[in-house]
Amino acid sequence: MKINRLYVKNFKNIKEIEIDSFSRINVITGDNGNGKSALLSSLVFIFTGSLEEKMDQYIRWGCDSFEIECDFSHEGVDYNYEIEVGKGTKRKLVINGEEEFTNSEAVKKLAEIIDPNLTLHSCVSEQGKTTQLLFQTPAARLKTIKEILKYDTIFDAVENIKSDIKVKANEIEKIEVEQNVLNARAYTYLDEALLKKEVDDSESVEEKLKLQEDIKILFEDNKKKKELYDAKIKDYNVALDKKKELDSKISEINKQIEEIKVEDEKTFDSTELNSLTSSKEEMQVAKVKYDSDLKNYNEAQSKLSEVSSQIDDLATKISEIKIERLSACKYNEQSIEDIQSEVNKLKIELYKKQNELSLAKEGKCSKCGTDLSAKFGTVALEKEVSEIESNISTKTSELSSIKKEIEDYNKKVNDQKEKSSLKKGLTDKIETLTNLKNDYESKVKPEEFDSEAYNKLVEKIQEQNKLKEEIEKNNKVVVEQRNKVNNLNSSLDIYKDELSKLQIEEPKKDFDDSLTFDYDEYESLKKKSILKDQKLAEYNKAVEFNEQLKNEEKENKKKIKENDLLKENINKNISILKDTASILEKDFSSHCIDRSIGFIRDKMNDFFQKTYPKYKVTVKQEKNSVTFFYVDESIGIEAPCSMASGCEKNMLAIANRVALSCIQDLGILILDEIDAEMSNINSMTLFKQLFEQDNIGQFFIITHCEETKEMFESTNNCEIFEIKEGELV
Repeated sequence: MKINRLYVKNFKNIKEIEIDSFSRINVITGDNGNGKSALLSSLVFIFTGSLEEKMDQYIRWGCDSFEIECDFSHEGVDYNYEIEVGKGTKRKLVINGEEEFTNSEAVKKLAEIIDPNLTLHSCVSEQGKTTQLLFQTPAARLKTIKEILKYDTIFDAVENIKSDIKVKANEIEKIEVEQNVLNARAYTYLDEALLKKEVDDSESVEEKLKLQEDIKILFEDNKKKKELYDAKIKDYNVALDKKKELDSKISEINKQIEEIKVEDEKTFDSTELNSLTSSKEEMQVAKVKYDSDLKNYNEAQSKLSEVSSQIDDLATKISEIKIERLSACKYNEQSIEDIQSEVNKLKIELYKKQNELSLAKEGKCSKCGTDLSAKFGTVALEKEVSEIESNISTKTSELSSIKKEIEDYNKKVNDQKEKSSLKKGLTDKIETLTNLKNDYESKVKPEEFDSEAYNKLVEKIQEQNKLKEEIEKNNKVVVEQRNKVNNLNSSLDIYKDELSKLQIEEPKKDFDDSLTFDYDEYESLKKKSILKDQKLAEYNKAVEFNEQLKNEEKENKKKIKENDLLKENINKNISILKDTASILEKDFSSHCIDRSIGFIRDKMNDFFQKTYPKYKVTVKQEKNSVTFFYVDESIGIEAPCSMASGCEKNMLAIANRVALSCIQDLGILILDEIDAEMSNINSMTLFKQLFEQDNIGQFFIITHCEETKEMFESTNNCEIFEIKEGELV
C-alpha cells in the first residue's frame, strides 16, 4: 500500500494541512503540541476506524466538525476515502474514480480491503501506546492473536457445523412426526356395484333422448337450408335491379360520346408551337450572354480598385515597423540556480542554528533532561543566526534583481521576434494581393455592347410570347375535348366490367316445408335424463375416488420406507459432522495457532539478530493463554515482555509489528516517538534496520533525536514536514 495524499482540517490541534505527495520515508517535525501526533492519528483513524475517545472530542476547539481525506493505492487499485465528523458522521469511499460507497457500506468495503484490527497491531505505534499484544495479559493476548489472524473463522465453522447438526436433528423429529401420521392413516372405499346398477336402470330414458336428438339435428339442418334459400332469393332480386341500372348508364354514356364526335374536330398544331419555342430559346441565350459580359466587366473593375487600396495600406504598415539589434544578456538561468542553491544552504544552516539557540535558551532537553548550557553558547549562536539571516537577505535581493534583468531582456527579445514575424506576414500578403491584382487587370477589357440590337431582341421575344399564348389557348380547347371522351370511355369500361361480374341465376329449393320438431317432448326427456347423468357422474366419481385411494395407500407405504432410509442417512451425516467439529475445535485450531505464534517469534528474532543481537524472544503456550518472554543473552535473564524497560518495550513492540506486517502485506509503518527512551546509537540502529525491510514501502515518523534527524536529512527518498501551530510550514 502507498499513501499518495492527505488532507486534515480541524482535527485535534490541526487547523488545516494538505500534503499532495509522500516519499518512502516521511518525517514529521515541530515543537510539542503543534499537531505532529494528531497528523499521524488521522492516518490511523482512516485505516482502523478507531479513536481512544468519542469522535466529537477530536473536533478542534471552536469548530463544528473535522474533515480527513486520503488518497492511497493498494495492489494496483486507487482509492479515495473521506471522513467528516460533526453533528453526524459521513464517510465516502471511491474506487478507481468510478465505484462509490457511502457511510456504513464504505466502512464495510474498506474493512474487506484492509483488516483494521491487524493494521492497528502491525502498522501503528503511537506515542505512549506500547501496551498492545506483547504487553497484554496471557489470556487477552491469545484472544487478540485469534482475532488478528482470523482464527475465529475456524470457530465460526465449528458453530455452523453445530447449527447444521441441530437442523438435521429437527429434520429427524419432523420425519418421525410424519411417520406417525402416515401409520395412523385409514382407507375406506365406496360401493361401485350399487352405483353401477342405478346407472343401468336409467338406460331406457337415454335411448329415447338419443332418438329425439337425431330428429332435432335433422330439423335444424332443414331450417338452415330454408334460411340460406331466402338469402339467395334476396341477392337474386338485388342483382336484377343492378343490371337494369348499369344498362341505363351505359346507354347514356354512348349517347354523349356520339354527340362529341358529331362536332367539327380541331387540329392540334404542335409544329408551329415547337418552332416558336426554339426561336425564343435562341434569343434568350443571346440576351443572357449580353447580361453576363456586362456584369463581369463591372465586377472586375470594382475588385481591381479594392485590391490596389489593400496593397497601399500594407506597404504603409511595413514602413512603420522598426527592428533593433540587442546585445547578449550577462545573466542566465544557471546564475539563478547557483544563487538559489546558496540561499537554500543558508536556510538549512539557519534552521539548525535556530534549533541550537532554542535548546540553549531552555537550558536542558525537554525529553531526557540533559544540561545543554555548556554545549551551546547563546551569544555566539545569536550572532551566527543574525549573520546567516543577513546573508540570506542579501542573496535574496540579488536573486530578485537578476530575475528582473533576465525577465526584461527576454521581453525585449520576444518583442523583436514578434515584429519580424509581423513584417514577414505583411510582405507575403502583399505578394498574394499583387498576383490577384494582375489577374483582375487582365479581365478589365470591355467588349462592344450594342444596346440597339439588345433592345430589338427584347421586343422580338415579347412578340413571340404573345403568339405562343394564342396557339396554346387554341390547343387547350382540343385537349379538353379529347380528355372528356377519354374519361367517358373509362367510365363505360367500368360499368361494362361491373355488368360482366354480376351473377344472375335463380336459386333452387332444397328443403322440406312440412318437417317439424316437438321441443316440449325433447325438453321433458332431457330432464328425465339428468337423473341418469347424475347417477353416472356419481359412479364415475366413486371409481375415480377408489383409484386415488389405492394410489394414496401405495404412496403412503412407499413414503414410510423412504423416510426410514432418509432418517438413517441423516443420522450418519450427524455422526460425521460431530467428528469434524471435534477435529476443528481441538486438533486443527491448536495446530494453526502454534504455527502462527512460532512464525511471529521467528520473525521477531530475525529482526533482533540484525539490530540488537543480545536479545531473543521465546513463547510459552497453554490451553487458554500465550506468554512472550524476552531473553537478554548477555546476562542470561529470561522475563515476560511486560517486565521489560521502556526502551526494551519499544524495541519489542517494533519487532512484533515487523513480524505481523509479514502477515498482512500493507507495507507501511506509522511510528510516533518510538525512540524517545532510546540512546542515539540505538535509535539510529533501529531506523537503519527498519529501512532495510523489503516488505515495508512507506514510513511515517516522529522523532526528537537530533542525530536521527540528521541521518534522515542525508537519506534518499526522505521528505521532512514541519508543523507549527496546526499548519504545515
